[in-house]
Amino acid sequence: MKRVVVAGVFGDGCVHATIQGGFSAGFSFIILKDLIETTDLRVRQELQGLLKQYTWPVMFGKTIDSKDFFGLVE
Repeated sequence: MKRVVVAGVFGDGCVHATIQGGFSAGFSFIILKDLIETTDLRVRQELQGLLKQYTWPVMFGKTIDSKDFFGLVE
């Protein structure tokens, strides 16, 4: 296994830590940005928005909507 598909809760916490750890271990990622969320706290929503828009696509892997992903695997 070389590529991991990511979805989950607490995008600015657990999901981000999983992506960072996996990247350090040599994995590549497809990040399903519409299937990742966090709490309603404004600061966490803002941080997650930055991760989805800038950090994850630039540093860690392909960041796409789940609709696009499932279109690829059909």
